[in-house]
Amino acid sequence: MFPDIADNQDAIDVGVALRKNMGVGSAFIGLLLFSCQTSSKSIAQRLLFTSAVGFLLWIAALLHMRLSGEANVPLFIIGFFAFLGVLSLFVATRRFQE
Repeated sequence: MFPDIADNQDAIDVGVALRKNMGVGSAFIGLLLFSCQTSSKSIAQRLLFTSAVGFLLWIAALLHMRLSGEANVPLFIIGFFAFLGVLSLFVATRRFQE
């Protein structure tokens, strides 16, 4: 992801640790959203809308890193977070929900 630091072992160790933390954070967000599916409609909609905004901010940050050359962020990750953001926004704004 960062081509200029490939020979620096300390930087690679920090990157591996941060990657694991980011993965756990993503899993936590997914579990939180999944566990709130039986909540009341207004709470679930607010949570989904907020998560959609969070995913879109995350995408903006990843795109900024990719376009500025700071990091080579995989397009799959950007697409995956975009899908999650759009899905959260769609479910939060559906008109007829039970």
